[in-house]
Amino acid sequence: MSSTITHVVRVSCSQPRVVLETEQPPVFWKGGVSMKFLNVLIAVLGIVVFSLSACKQTPAIRLATTTSLEQSGLLGELIEAFTKKQHIPIQVITTGSGAALELGKNGDVDVIIAHAPELEKQFMDSGYGLERHSFLYSRFVVLGPLEDPAHIANAQNPEDVFKRIALYNQRGNTQKTFNNLPQQHAMFVSRGDNSGTDVLEKSIWNKIGIKPDSSWYKESGQGMSETILLANALSAYTISDLPTWLAVSESAWFKQNYSNTVTILYDAPGQQDFSNIYSVIVIKNNSAPQNQNNAKLFADFLLTEESQSIINNFSIQGIRCYNSIQP
Repeated sequence: MSSTITHVVRVSCSQPRVVLETEQPPVFWKGGVSMKFLNVLIAVLGIVVFSLSACKQTPAIRLATTTSLEQSGLLGELIEAFTKKQHIPIQVITTGSGAALELGKNGDVDVIIAHAPELEKQFMDSGYGLERHSFLYSRFVVLGPLEDPAHIANAQNPEDVFKRIALYNQRGNTQKTFNNLPQQHAMFVSRGDNSGTDVLEKSIWNKIGIKPDSSWYKESGQGMSETILLANALSAYTISDLPTWLAVSESAWFKQNYSNTVTILYDAPGQQDFSNIYSVIVIKNNSAPQNQNNAKLFADFLLTEESQSIINNFSIQGIRCYNSIQP
């Protein structure tokens, strides 16, 4: 009795499995298994071992990214879509843009997502990056105490916001309240971590020629979520990207554990100076071409229509947070 057998082997790095398909089931004799089937099975197992070994050898893409993009939740959705398509794992290092670029300089990562345009340009000009693409943007907002003592809610622009905060505190250093006590400061919390948010904030102080005084200006040295929590604890002003503020303030754990003492006081959609532009940078790495190629695959994915759809449809509590940038 003869039979025709067609064998199809499927091996997946994400879910290793073997499917052996036959036009007719393998023949079992009373004395044991068909030798032909045994030979095929041995060949299949060899292919599986080889394929799984190749999967294990695929290096993870080392990604240094900003805290804001990760904490909003968007980065997780983009990575999930990429790994489902390419089956290449991604190791995420969350830090500020400045620190991320330093990791790139040292060759400790393969790709960077940052939102500090001037620092990024310096990085590329110094020859550390293979390519750089802007792929999405959000916007910055200024948070502050519900009572808004510096009256920034009706400010004309970001510079006016910062001037009002500084002016209020300068008056507070000399004026007295009705009961002859020093006027309370309007605290400002800075990230102080050389992140994209921190670089923008410092550039505004420099632009208006004001050096904040330590009596009312504090640096958290932390990421965006931690800085928001500190500002909330101090009823202070701070600058934040909109998505992270929404992710923090609308989360169940925040509502359960904190009283909300700050809110958005200054928001100017469409204002170019307060746009928050994110770029992906592939690190130049001639000594590890596979790492560089895999990093480029991820960067290219962020420019695809699939990625742009994820970006444009991402929302928190029904509020759209990001816009894609056409390549």
